[in-house]
Amino acid sequence: MNEVIINSQDIREAEFILGLKERFDDQRQKVIKCLESKDIVACPGSGKTTTLLAKLIILAAKMPFPDNKGICVLTHTNVAINEIKDKLGSKASLLLSYPNFVGTIQSFVDRYFAIPACIKKFGVRPRIFEENDYGQFLVKKFRSKYSWNSKLNTYLYLKIDDEIKKSKSRKAIQTAKEEILKSLRMDYISLKIKRKIEGNEIVFLADPNNDSYKEYQDLVVSLMEEGIISYNDAYGLALMLIDELGEEYLNLFSERFLYVFVDEMQDTDEIQMNILNKIFGNNKVIIQCYGDPNQAIYDFLGSKECGWIPEERLSITNSKRFHNNIAYVSDFVSLPQCRYKMRGIGESQIPPIIITYTNDDVSNVLEYFAKLIIHYKLTDCEKPVFKAVGMVRGKDNKLGIKSYFPLFEKTDNSKNSNKDYSTLCQYLVPVNFYNTNNKSTGIYYNRFINAILKTLRLANIKSEQGKFFTKSSLLRYLYEQDPMLLDLMNKLFVRLIIRIEKGNDVTKYFRNFLKAFIKRVFNTVPNEDAVFFLEGNLDLNASETSSCITNVYEYEGVKIEIDTVHGVKGQTHTATLYMETFWNKKNVANIIEYIRGESKKNPSEQVKKQLKIAYVAMTRPKELLCITMEDAVFEQNKDKLTDLGWVHYNDILKSI
Repeated sequence: MNEVIINSQDIREAEFILGLKERFDDQRQKVIKCLESKDIVACPGSGKTTTLLAKLIILAAKMPFPDNKGICVLTHTNVAINEIKDKLGSKASLLLSYPNFVGTIQSFVDRYFAIPACIKKFGVRPRIFEENDYGQFLVKKFRSKYSWNSKLNTYLYLKIDDEIKKSKSRKAIQTAKEEILKSLRMDYISLKIKRKIEGNEIVFLADPNNDSYKEYQDLVVSLMEEGIISYNDAYGLALMLIDELGEEYLNLFSERFLYVFVDEMQDTDEIQMNILNKIFGNNKVIIQCYGDPNQAIYDFLGSKECGWIPEERLSITNSKRFHNNIAYVSDFVSLPQCRYKMRGIGESQIPPIIITYTNDDVSNVLEYFAKLIIHYKLTDCEKPVFKAVGMVRGKDNKLGIKSYFPLFEKTDNSKNSNKDYSTLCQYLVPVNFYNTNNKSTGIYYNRFINAILKTLRLANIKSEQGKFFTKSSLLRYLYEQDPMLLDLMNKLFVRLIIRIEKGNDVTKYFRNFLKAFIKRVFNTVPNEDAVFFLEGNLDLNASETSSCITNVYEYEGVKIEIDTVHGVKGQTHTATLYMETFWNKKNVANIIEYIRGESKKNPSEQVKKQLKIAYVAMTRPKELLCITMEDAVFEQNKDKLTDLGWVHYNDILKSI
């Protein structure tokens, strides 16, 4: 079946094309050379994507394959797709052409299953919407289709808060019901209707014979008949088509693709895994799944469940991100069945540090963290990034991120892609999602264009017709007057998105681009108003890390960004503080036996989730890792923690 062979010379050529300073080691070479169905399990900072890129470069050079088959590359976000395109350079055009496919799982499912299914069943080509947008259509359909005495309307009323009911405000009650309606979705695996409440998903309606269930289902089908579906419904339609067409249709994919590569496999949820298994689980294609099960953290909110359990595996166990001391203690909070015995890039003089607190008083924790950063002179590092992260915001006087930083606000920047901001850097903050989102690239792109348009307005630069530019008129003008610049701009945007997603600040790059853009296109320079917008209120002598993000604690010039663990997944920091928070139990105390080097073979589901959260948080920093825990918990486990290399913060700061 497979006549393709990758040798050491192929790998050397790929290293040259990628401009690597270091050769691939034995583990990575083994992964690159492997052309069998395997799960590739890679630790944080292992350069997994670079390893996959090298393989793609080599395979592209060996095309066409036997029977003119191609390669299918699936990821979870468009950002990842853009990174692949950017790194592959001239090779990208080959991999983007038939018979190959490079795209997100969502786009693959939409193109080959959901869209054909909707056309087949309802005779209409669908438009596929995100949850928020789809919810608006759902509410509008509900208003037009059902009266106040419908079963679903009554059930929604029963579920709203008692305080809203007591208000007897018709508007407030109606709004509350519609907000619940927008939070519902069909689980196409269990066939239960579920509701998302503050990130958690609970069963809302379970009985298909229930009248409320039937009415909700009727709303969804009515929208489908109009060609309006959600991303979730797209997967449901895909499953329907797969089951209807069966083996004959699925064989078309094994006839088209010789290799299938799935990146960030740990972010694959149950329904995605179900679909992938149906399409590629017939052993007629070579499928390799790349990822790290320990980083499958999107399921802790209940919105997703990781469906990937690595079986036949190859491992990359040495990280290029952090030193051995961080690798050693982080390895203990990995899942027992997925423990790597991670290695780092050598020894460090900076130990992992525990900051303790008493009686839930964590008001000084961030100050202690800042003092440790100063003590180890980490502000002298190139482009330092300091972050403090927690599991939950906190409520009902329970320990949360706000306990450490009361001003913390978790914003969904996806809703603000067209918002007008007062400074450039506000257009350049990360798009934070609690789950992966295929629309994120479009949100970034809109922000970038809006930043350009705002600069032109402030500089009083208008079109030849004497009007301020719009998005469409600006892009049309560039296409007609300077298509090369338009192409360069789009490529720059890809690089900037990748940098932002990795936690880097790109304000300086974008500012310089805008100045050069205005000079080249309009032969002028920004006026005072435009300069004020570009520079904003930035401290130009300060570190260029996330300057405009409001969730920033500052101590003696050290700026520490506060975020959720979900918000920093995939990032690399100079120093990271993992803040203990309360989720059913205090999450550090609840996994202390793992942190101190022990473990159970069968941890509870809650412990598994808390382990994965801790693992992601603890594997972000390059130099300094800190965690917080109650003083009493530390004293009870002090000897074992010390044996593993943990140091109490007082032992460091008392000498200052």
